[in-house]
Parts: sequence; C-alpha cells; structure tokens
Amino acid sequence: MHDRSATQDKHCARCGQTLTTSLLFRDGLFWHESCWHEGARLLANAERLARALTPTLGLQERRTPE
Repeated sequence: MHDRSATQDKHCARCGQTLTTSLLFRDGLFWHESCWHEGARLLANAERLARALTPTLGLQERRTPE
C-alpha cells in the first residue's frame, strides 16, 4: 500500500497503534509487519506447548471401558 491517506486512519489489529510503515493486510485486518510476525511466533509456541502437554490420542484409544 503506497497511498498514505488510505492508511492514515487505520490501526494495527494487535497493538492498536496507528499504521505508518511496514504494514500487512491479512485476515481482513491491518497489522504492523512486526506485530504479525510476533503474533505468529507466539501462536506457534502455544501450539507447540499444547501438543507437548496434551496426552496423545493413541493412549486414550487403547483404554478399555471398565
């Protein structure tokens, strides 16, 4: 996006600050590029932790009802 007036009233979906440079339009929202990448990193880490802390499906399937 090169039109400065088009982004003048837009705010980042993550931090809420006015967009100035390095912006992205993803999922119907505007983001600072750094905010988007930081959010993606945090999401990947949360998914990694969830996989590590969630029992595997295979163990639950092997249980027999008592």
